[in-house]
Amino acid sequence: MSHRTIALGDVHGCSLALAALIDAIQPGPEDVMITLGDYINRGPDSRGVL
Repeated sequence: MSHRTIALGDVHGCSLALAALIDAIQPGPEDVMITLGDYINRGPDSRGVL
């Protein structure tokens, strides 16, 4: 089975948006998720993102 490379960045403390994105893309065990930075600040829930 093939895998996907999924890049995530600029979350900026928006944990609900991050959760919705992960639900929408439905990553599988063979997929590779790369986080690009800017996880916290500006949004309402930096702790939830971490």
